[in-house]
Amino acid sequence: MLDVSVGADDFAAIDYAQPRRYLAQGAQTQIDACHLALVESIGVRTNTVAEIRKIFDWKKGFRNIPAGGKHVGVRTVNDILASGELTGCHDHGILLAAVLRHFGYPAIMVDATGIAWSRLPEGERKGFSGHVFVEAHAGGKWILLDSTTGRSVDRYDPRDPVIDLTSDREPLGYYVMFKGADPEGYGIRSIRALNDAQLRFAERLRRDGLP
Repeated sequence: MLDVSVGADDFAAIDYAQPRRYLAQGAQTQIDACHLALVESIGVRTNTVAEIRKIFDWKKGFRNIPAGGKHVGVRTVNDILASGELTGCHDHGILLAAVLRHFGYPAIMVDATGIAWSRLPEGERKGFSGHVFVEAHAGGKWILLDSTTGRSVDRYDPRDPVIDLTSDREPLGYYVMFKGADPEGYGIRSIRALNDAQLRFAERLRRDGLP
């Protein structure tokens, strides 16, 4: 099991100088033997940033079936591999992190909330806005990967809680809430738990004027 489950104020708990500590799968990312042939078919051969593209190309073969977050904190990588379906960014993150570790890339899942969404007054928010990223150690350095789109940040400081990858809804980027092996590892076991955490972070970000 990954030996950290941290919030944005406690990144020191992750020893980024010892990346091999983050090769261990979590409870939701342990790949069963019956799915190993499917994963091995990706054909990753060397630990380089370029080889990670093979994983994203392979992931395009999965069906995207939006589920409104009902599988957040519940679904495992084996559920995803068995169904051939991805139901949202948490599924993308779980699959990406599990496969990266399988091929020898240390990986840490990152659950983040939208900065623009957090800054809105509570009565003006529509739904929730957040995203899942994955930190991967490749080619001798830590990089950040957008688990869904494949975008990456190569010059990346994993101790900075602000992620400046933006979207139409989040032009200011995202603020890190949790890091760990998988959602269960950092205490998110339902969409309600995730949304409650986002509300707490939104209040804190607005109160403290962050980021």
